[in-house]
Order: sequence, then C-alpha cells, then structure tokens
Amino acid sequence: MNQHTPHHMQFVLYSTHQLVRGNGAGFWSNTEGWVEFKEATRFTVSSVPSCNMPINEGLDAKWIMWEPHLPPVRGGATQAEHSSFSLTAH
Repeated sequence: MNQHTPHHMQFVLYSTHQLVRGNGAGFWSNTEGWVEFKEATRFTVSSVPSCNMPINEGLDAKWIMWEPHLPPVRGGATQAEHSSFSLTAH
C-alpha cells in the first residue's frame, strides 16, 4: 500500500474494455460481476491487497478511487480515470 493513501478512502475496480463492451457495466461487483458504477463493490485500502483481480477480456482492470460525484462517461474514457493509481508499496 502506498504510504500516502489515507486509510478511509474507498476504491472500485474499473475496466474501460468492460465499460464499452457492457454498455456502461465497467465496474466490478463481488456479487453481480461487471456492473454500472452505482452498483460496484467498494473496497477499503486494507482489503485491496487480498482481493483477486477479476477476469476481463481487455486485461485492463485497475483500481480507481470511489468518487460518487464523478460518474463514468459513456463511450470509453471516464471522468473517474483521473484518480487511477497503484496501491502497491513503493
């Protein structure tokens, strides 16, 4: 985990490929699979290291910060992508 990441932050798994292919369903839900942003499972910083990445055809799944005021834009790129970063130790 990055030492500069606050512990109260939440994250979702996001895939541009799944967003386009799934007509807006580019976010991961532990119970439903690939879903729209509002239905995504939110993960804490402490739960991220133990989470297995889901299978996705584009091999582009990544962690992004959960920000309810920045929903995805249809058609590929998302406003939420600006908050994408690695949660690995440096």
